[in-house]
Amino acid sequence: ALSYLPFGFDLSRKQKFYQAIPVWSSTGLVADGTSILYYGATLHENPKFDPRTFSLNLGLSHDNWGIATTELFNGITDLKKEKKFNTLLKLGIINYSKLKNIYIGGTLSTPKDKKRLTETLKSVGCNAQVNSSYGTCENGSIVTAELNGYEYPDYSVGIPIPGVSVMIIDENGNELPYNERGEIVISTPCGMLKYYNRPDLNENIFIKNENSSIIYKHTGDIGYIDENGVLIYEGRKNDFFTVNDKNIYNFDIKCT
Repeated sequence: ALSYLPFGFDLSRKQKFYQAIPVWSSTGLVADGTSILYYGATLHENPKFDPRTFSLNLGLSHDNWGIATTELFNGITDLKKEKKFNTLLKLGIINYSKLKNIYIGGTLSTPKDKKRLTETLKSVGCNAQVNSSYGTCENGSIVTAELNGYEYPDYSVGIPIPGVSVMIIDENGNELPYNERGEIVISTPCGMLKYYNRPDLNENIFIKNENSSIIYKHTGDIGYIDENGVLIYEGRKNDFFTVNDKNIYNFDIKCT
């Protein structure tokens, strides 16, 4: 929980968070939720994975934080077509102006996606910038995030929050230098220790860095770290097909 404060996250008692997935659904979200509650902030839980429901409740609750996928926030686009929604928006019953921190993750969002969502939110009175974040449940959910005011490269998911170490490895488990693609592995003080009653899985997920005592966890995600320490997330490791004994990632295929 202490990692969030130096990174600039406001977890004070007056803050209200709206989280996409119930905290009891995964270990990572339990860590996120209990951290927020520990500092006195209010945590609102999304009742179902539906863009309209998420976006409507976000405005009705007058939340300061919104953490979800881009698709859930895009529910505002459909709501704006409804006369009742626009009336409640004018009356201030639905209000997005207090929404200052917006972090998207879970699915890959392009710079155009973030720009479009920022413009959509602005149209309903929210002037916050949309930021990317990244993390897996095994590693305590959010492990990297963008800082406001910093110009991040395309497809970046930010820099590691304090206390988190991110490394890129090749197929043999060797650490790769900056700008070389490989699997993302993460070490964090807020994460799972092992699989329950499945010691056979532990050997495949947890790895120890030969140059230190740090324990890293495989994420199954592909990406790289640039020379500024920014993590670039590209897609899932198992999202590929094979041609002439060569693996081709689906996220490398560009439509023309």
